[in-house]
Amino acid sequence: MLRHCFLFIGLIALWITSCSRTPEYTDSAARLAERIVPSHSDNFIFTLVPAEKDFFELRQNGDKIEIQGNNGISMARGLNHYLRHYCHASVSWCGDNLASIPDTLPAVGEPVHIEASQPLRYYLNYCTYSYSMAFWGWEEWEKEIDRMALQGVNLPLMAVNSQYAVWQNWDITKKKYRNSFPEPVMKRGGSWVISKASVAPFPKNS
Repeated sequence: MLRHCFLFIGLIALWITSCSRTPEYTDSAARLAERIVPSHSDNFIFTLVPAEKDFFELRQNGDKIEIQGNNGISMARGLNHYLRHYCHASVSWCGDNLASIPDTLPAVGEPVHIEASQPLRYYLNYCTYSYSMAFWGWEEWEKEIDRMALQGVNLPLMAVNSQYAVWQNWDITKKKYRNSFPEPVMKRGGSWVISKASVAPFPKNS
């Protein structure tokens, strides 16, 4: 299970990085639109506009909605802003409300330019990894990563991966590691220094 957790957390980092720093920024944003609003994804244009401060801008480009941004996360945040304020639709942890999107997307009118108030937008804590996340597969993680991007998150906590790296740096033996490092479902307890001896043995295939 821990190996799978490392994989999913690594994919989070890869997705966030690809949206923010690689030449495929527009492809990442376009694929996000395909997953969120597949019937309207062709009506959006994503454009990179370099800037030091994170921002997005909505513009009308003919019969399409152009979303400009300085990186993929900014453009994803712009898509979310358009859906919420123009289509009265939303994607949230409590469920998606996308039925209100009309067949013809509402025009933007005057350009809308919004800058991020903070350069780093943090999300998650150690407790969240110990509840339902511990049993997620890729389907759940993909939706979660999409929600993070739509909300402009660019600094999600990678609890398990980061702690594992620290333990490796301390040159702790595998036996001590297995007896001290909590499995994903007990991450919250382990982070609060609850004795590992009180929980089930660590998975042999991790």
